Amino acid sequence: MLWSVRGPEIVNSPDTDCSPTISIIVPVYNVENHVKRCLDSLRVQSFTDFECLVVDDGSTDDSRARALEAIEGDPRFRLITQENKGLSTARNVALAQIRGQAVAFVDGDDRVMCDFLEKMWDALCQSGADWVACGVRFVFSDGSGYTHSARHTAPDLSNLTAVTRFSLSSWHDIIDHFPSAWNKLYRKELIEGLRFADGQLFEDHAFYYQAAVRTDHLLHLPESLYLQTRGRVGQITGTDDDGVFQQFAVLDTLKDIMLADTKPDAAEAFAHIASRLIFERTSALRDLNRRKRYALAANHYLSRHNIDFDDRWSQGIGAFWAMEMAGNLPLSIIIPAVDNGQDALRKTIDAVKNSFLPAHEILIAGSASALPDLETGSNFKLVQCMSHNPAAARRKALAQANGHVVVFLQPGDIPAADALAKWTDRILKDRATLCLTQTLLPDGGTGLELPMVHE
Repeated sequence: MLWSVRGPEIVNSPDTDCSPTISIIVPVYNVENHVKRCLDSLRVQSFTDFECLVVDDGSTDDSRARALEAIEGDPRFRLITQENKGLSTARNVALAQIRGQAVAFVDGDDRVMCDFLEKMWDALCQSGADWVACGVRFVFSDGSGYTHSARHTAPDLSNLTAVTRFSLSSWHDIIDHFPSAWNKLYRKELIEGLRFADGQLFEDHAFYYQAAVRTDHLLHLPESLYLQTRGRVGQITGTDDDGVFQQFAVLDTLKDIMLADTKPDAAEAFAHIASRLIFERTSALRDLNRRKRYALAANHYLSRHNIDFDDRWSQGIGAFWAMEMAGNLPLSIIIPAVDNGQDALRKTIDAVKNSFLPAHEILIAGSASALPDLETGSNFKLVQCMSHNPAAARRKALAQANGHVVVFLQPGDIPAADALAKWTDRILKDRATLCLTQTLLPDGGTGLELPMVHE
């Protein structure tokens, strides 16, 4: 049935005589290739007593049509269509209409395991907890992925073997958990009256902190029941634009929440989480000018708050970011262009350009005629070398390298998306002069890449 209310358009009216146990909120915006799989994962839940409010936030692709196909004939689903107002507003519209005893958020490009609701609800019932979180599996477009505990300081999910009730008695405890709205199930009473900040990116953070100050614990399930899509074009956290600068305003909000609460260790915990969240935004920054501007802004922000950047508080904070904020270059990548042909060189350069990298320069040692037709940026440098000896080409490029860490690649090498960043980070944190890493060879064997510290 289709009927209209003031503002949004709603497909399927709720059964007012029967309130569901759980309300699920699914915001949707331009995820036509993902939304059906998302909603299908909810339709097949082993726990069936739920309502799902799907909010199409003015999608310009076929997301709405795909959502309608997915929920056709299932009265548990309502589709709300509104003009594009952002993720926060979409969630808030749904929050005003929920009827369940508990609330879950699932993003429209993500999925959940078929027993997500059952296990999360059972955990709440058996423990009496206010909310429960679960582990996460990050899934890439090629089907690969990895699991994470959703705890910053202990990411290895295999270390958790039982349901754990984590104390939130201090701010150190609170900042350890992912500040995400998804991967959690909340009792309605815990988040009563809470809303997401309209028009703001990284909106989950303040919502999580505001919920955390209302309780002294968070229950955690040691299973990756939530599947988060990574690397999708258009994904907010992966978009290379000036939206990253909103992180500083969000941090100001978090600091206000922390200092206004009576839980201890707010100042030190804020320094830790500020280091982490500022660094997390760098993963989207490929534009070198924007990255430099962000580094300067980050350095200014931390200085203004008397914070020393801390790359050792939790895994995944890159030591190279401190160098970038100081205006130094962490990485030089040297590729000899004297053999293997232009196709091989192009593959390697494209792989590097699509990687998550610290600030870097790419030195290609060879003759201009050896270069393929590429769109190169200011970080590309051609080192003229007429020798056909790769070793001689590397030596000549090394003499002109400005990075603290140097990595040599051969034409045809395809490093993993985060390999160069991990190598650089490990060398800097361990203050090493040489790093060896296992490498997959074309014949299925293994070899060793040799990233080096440039003195």
